[in-house]
Amino acid sequence: MIRDSIVAAAVLLAVLSCAARGEATTPNANGPRAIDVPILVYHRVTCLMGNPTRMDERMTVAPEAFALQMQRLRDEGYTSVGLGEVRAALEGSCVLPPKPIVITFDDGWESQYSEAFPVLRRLGFHATFFVFTDAVGCPGHVTWDQVREMRSAGMEIGSHTLSHARLPGLEPWPMWKELAWSKDRIEHELDEPVEILAYPFGEWDDAVIAASERAGYREAVTTDAGVTQRADGVMRLRRTFVGFMDGPDEFADALRGRVNWEPMRAEHAPAGQAARRPG
Repeated sequence: MIRDSIVAAAVLLAVLSCAARGEATTPNANGPRAIDVPILVYHRVTCLMGNPTRMDERMTVAPEAFALQMQRLRDEGYTSVGLGEVRAALEGSCVLPPKPIVITFDDGWESQYSEAFPVLRRLGFHATFFVFTDAVGCPGHVTWDQVREMRSAGMEIGSHTLSHARLPGLEPWPMWKELAWSKDRIEHELDEPVEILAYPFGEWDDAVIAASERAGYREAVTTDAGVTQRADGVMRLRRTFVGFMDGPDEFADALRGRVNWEPMRAEHAPAGQAARRPG
């Protein structure tokens, strides 16, 4: 019963978001099968030092470059939307603005708060920050006070699991802990429902999706590149990486959903982790 109330509240919020923009909100059981919405994914927003690896370059954007990219989105007429609004549009209960964009951040790095958050707030964008809860408050990562501040400013907070574990292949109980315990912790800290998930390393399979839905998530993002989001794929929404070497042309390609990530090779993976897709 509580979960039904949470679901209803989430649907109402998405509809009200559309209504606030003066858009159609009439439910439609025959909603569009697919819509094009770029979902960008950022990680660290900082300067690279020393001899960075190619993975460091892929997972990092300089603060100055990030500010220019956000200004470009504003100048070109993009409107930031949330993942709940994307799902509502796919269901036919919301019409998105002409140039929607979803801006996401993974891992909860402190630089996202110190460098990206002020730019987003200045330009009137909202974004989605996915945190894995074991890292919150650790050196280099955001604190719960910072998470609450971003949420109060209109940013969306989602789960990146408990410990950023690779989900495919986990036994049911460890997988449930990763999904449900992180969700519960964020809900406790923010005192509101959390229904959005970013799969660690972008990896998922049918068992992961089923467990995520049982845990109460309604939308989930991958690192599968592309901008076309499908009504039958709200638990595997596509995203496009933005990295350190991306100039204006590469950023334009990212808005079109170019395939711009490379598998994490073993020499680039953190100690104790196998080679995996970034995310």
